[in-house]
Amino acid sequence: GRGTSARNGGGRAIRERVRTGAVFRYGAGGAAPPTAGAQPVPMPPGPVRLAVTGHAQCDSSCADLALQGLGPDRSLLAALQKVAAMAGATGPRALLHTGNRVKEGGLGEADAARYAELLGSSSLPVFPALGSDDAAGGAGAAAFRSAFASFPAPFGSGAPPAGISTAGIPGAPPGPGARTHYAFDTGGAGGTVRVIVIDNSLGSLAASDPHQNPPEPQLPWLQAVLADARAEGIPTVVMGNRSLNVNFSPKLNIASDGTLVAQALVDGGASAYLFDRPEENRTLRIPAGGAETIPSYGVGTLGYRSQISGAVGLEVADSLFGDSGVLMLEIDASQRDPATNRAPASVRLIPLIEDLSLEATDGTLLRRSRPALFRGLGRRPRGGDRWGQASAGSGNPNPSGGDPYTLFPPAPCFIAGCSARIAPEYTFTSSDPDIADFVKQDPASNNLRKPFLDADDKVVTDNSSGLLCTFNAGTTTVTVAAGGFSYSEQVRVLPGSVLRPCGTRPLRPDRFTRGVPQAAPPAPPPPPNSPPSNPPLDFEPPALTPPPPALPPGPVPNAPPTPPPAPVDPYFPLVTGIALGAVPAIVPPPPPPIVRPLPPGGAPARTYQVEERREEEAAIEESKAFSRHEEGGSELIVPTYLPGLILILALAGASVRGGPGARRRNRPAPATNIAVRTQRSRR
Repeated sequence: GRGTSARNGGGRAIRERVRTGAVFRYGAGGAAPPTAGAQPVPMPPGPVRLAVTGHAQCDSSCADLALQGLGPDRSLLAALQKVAAMAGATGPRALLHTGNRVKEGGLGEADAARYAELLGSSSLPVFPALGSDDAAGGAGAAAFRSAFASFPAPFGSGAPPAGISTAGIPGAPPGPGARTHYAFDTGGAGGTVRVIVIDNSLGSLAASDPHQNPPEPQLPWLQAVLADARAEGIPTVVMGNRSLNVNFSPKLNIASDGTLVAQALVDGGASAYLFDRPEENRTLRIPAGGAETIPSYGVGTLGYRSQISGAVGLEVADSLFGDSGVLMLEIDASQRDPATNRAPASVRLIPLIEDLSLEATDGTLLRRSRPALFRGLGRRPRGGDRWGQASAGSGNPNPSGGDPYTLFPPAPCFIAGCSARIAPEYTFTSSDPDIADFVKQDPASNNLRKPFLDADDKVVTDNSSGLLCTFNAGTTTVTVAAGGFSYSEQVRVLPGSVLRPCGTRPLRPDRFTRGVPQAAPPAPPPPPNSPPSNPPLDFEPPALTPPPPALPPGPVPNAPPTPPPAPVDPYFPLVTGIALGAVPAIVPPPPPPIVRPLPPGGAPARTYQVEERREEEAAIEESKAFSRHEEGGSELIVPTYLPGLILILALAGASVRGGPGARRRNRPAPATNIAVRTQRSRR
């Protein structure tokens, strides 16, 4: 209902993209579909983890709309709950928030109080930075310090959380209210890491210094804290609000002193820098173009999502980089370099979704050796979207709202800057990879259904790809997992020919059950004085009628008239005229397939059995039989069953054809029986 009613092409495009239709389940005890489930986000032991979020921003003052289910409010609360669920011995120790709550008008007292209420609902300690839009010329800094005054130390005046320490860290004593720049050490399994928060909200450190708590210049303080951490052998991470890469385009939320501060971080041994990137997730190297750089990570997808995709040459956020999620910063403190004090740092984007489904683009009934696409759909937290004023001409709102779904895999990116993209974390798995498995897509092709082939001309398993290769007939269950959810569907693979590019894969050995041959029990001995038993016959012999007694010569009284002699068959003279009741029925072979005559100079003719769908492999046999008469020939080829028939006729008696003295005057014509057998090999 929040879309547009315009009947033109633009209105239809908006309604299709926004997809406001949904299905909900109400009432207690409603069970989830059996294919949907929960799957915890993996947190293997080793690195120190810190959750990072940012930019849960309203377009204007939104404190009075707390009960309206605003998108930024719903997303921020969902992120806090997600991070708390991942906490544990190896999970995130704290949540770092890069700032920005109100876009226009700055952070007033009511909005600052609502902001603190949202961040204070987390069970984990939260440490935010002052945002560039929130400061609004310095007036918002006072509201920020007042609203967060009671937060845990060292940010506020409250007691420090467990595992958080400020002992020995340089700095002036704070004044009333929350700090605007501060530092602390977090210890635990995996080592200790120092977090440093700076305030460059007004464009630079120097421009923000007049509004600081404690009141001191930030750059000397930053250099002193970095030097102390280096002396103590503690790796450091720095968080601010603005980006320090001054050359990257689009230039969103850039610090004017970015190159200077970035060089100070490199010289001081910082491992990474965190900042607020409006409506995008990006990774950039700082200083820009420097010989020695460190990674910086921008996060800002807890608010609205840009409706522009593939923006080139525009200084606006791009929805290709706007997948809603929480960055999981991982620092391997055990691999700290003593010479530079830097430790390896990386991020994972945990998608922020409230349900997950699996879209089988090519269906779930597939054929062997054929690639098929699957895609996961994650629904962002449901909340109000950002809509512009309706156009007077078309009635379409501008902006028209963002896509409420996160795609797995994400939409392909073919524009400049795609290497800076931080893709959401997800996995595709198959319960029976020998039946079908997810494989790597060819990175050199725009065809999403083209698999990558390695040096052995084989596909490569890839759990981040939605491309499924079907190898053998059978069934398998495919599952997509993301953001703590999972969704499964059963796929059936039909038999078929082995084709490229998927080919085939050997079946698991346990699918073949080989029984041990059992020896046949010995036959019991025959009873004494019993007649010997005859071996069983493979067929039932025909009943033989004993010949009638011989009659004396002369006419037989009351006898029917003698029929004329039957014509003689020149090919089978001994069979002609035999009583059919005494001969077993012989089923004639099927007629041979019709083959067109071979044209002069043409290719040999072949007969194929049509395979409608090529779903099964078969070795199709074709049999052709014919006879050839040769003039003057003297060779007689006797069929294999003819001696048996002669024996049966001998037992039946020769009186049927005039007694033993009857003679055949017909000379058999020679015939040659030629059998041709062809077989099409199995492919």
